[in-house]
Amino acid sequence: MFQQKKFIPVLSSFALMMFSVFLTTGRSTLAADCENTRNIKGGDVIFLRSKQKEDAEDIYIYIGRSDSGNYEYPTITLDSSMAVRFKVIVFGNIFENDYIGLQTIDKETIEQENLSRSRLTRDRLGKFRDRDCLYYWRDSGYRYSSRDQDYPDSTKWLIKPASNLSKARPIQYNEEVYITNGRNGNVMATFDPPFLTANKDKEENPFTWEFVKSCS
Repeated sequence: MFQQKKFIPVLSSFALMMFSVFLTTGRSTLAADCENTRNIKGGDVIFLRSKQKEDAEDIYIYIGRSDSGNYEYPTITLDSSMAVRFKVIVFGNIFENDYIGLQTIDKETIEQENLSRSRLTRDRLGKFRDRDCLYYWRDSGYRYSSRDQDYPDSTKWLIKPASNLSKARPIQYNEEVYITNGRNGNVMATFDPPFLTANKDKEENPFTWEFVKSCS
């Protein structure tokens, strides 16, 4: 009986401590567990990370801006806290050679003071014909003019594993993959850093990425 009575206050103190941590961080203390090896599926919120073998530094995608401020050019950052969160647009799991959309959900919180409301609708990561840099555009439901008819394909990204493991299984978190553009078939990579592009194929520039689960 004594041991049981002694145990209850200890358990209560631990519960209060865990609740205090949750209020402070806004997320579970086990949040790191969400970055695991399970399958990626449509609707998941993720970061894109590339492990640079040359300098052993991880890079992430940040929204970035053009000099004029008229476009949001995706750039890279070494600061994981500044990484842009993307929603994966696809039905179900992702398999090799599946096309997905990448919709940022952070445009309203990152550099919000510089964005007009009309620009917040341009949230799909894409690569277009008249620029080497990637930038954001509207989703495929937007009514495009004849001049812009190839834009829907430009905001689609084909996923291909970098390994030679079984091609029948879904793509998993923290697995190295090539991400290639639906319009020109070129791989997403750095371009005149800190900018990103899709202007070379994976044989010319075998640049890989990993999907990292967002814990918040």
